[in-house]
Amino acid sequence: MKKISIYFFIVTINLGLLGVSCNSEKKQDEGQTEEKIESGTETAGEMKSEEAMEQENKTIVKSFEEEKQEFTQKISSKLEKINLKIEELKEQAKKEKGEALKELNKELAELKQEKNELDQKLEKLKKQGKDNWEAFKKELDEDLKEE
Repeated sequence: MKKISIYFFIVTINLGLLGVSCNSEKKQDEGQTEEKIESGTETAGEMKSEEAMEQENKTIVKSFEEEKQEFTQKISSKLEKINLKIEELKEQAKKEKGEALKELNKELAELKQEKNELDQKLEKLKKQGKDNWEAFKKELDEDLKEE
């Protein structure tokens, strides 16, 4: 009888342990399911943040394109003014002689140099991409202020 009691006791303990083990596995499965649900929420959140990032990139690109267009207009406007001034000085030079003609030619040479530099900046601007835009923009701002 003692053997049966011991045997029964061992079986009961094993069944109890098996029940605890199964319950633990069930909790783990529930935890994984909860993680999957949470993960699904995170995926939706990630999708929202990806959409937000995409919208932000579009805004940055738009801003970049707008700024690039603005600088193109500034340089083009400055080039037009220089071209007009060059034409004016050429007309004046036709009427001048001696020292006055020398001064006009000197001023013409300086304007032509400035025009060439602006033409180069305009070409560089047209080729400029988003990479290093801020540094390029700062350089352009400084150059346009100097002139």
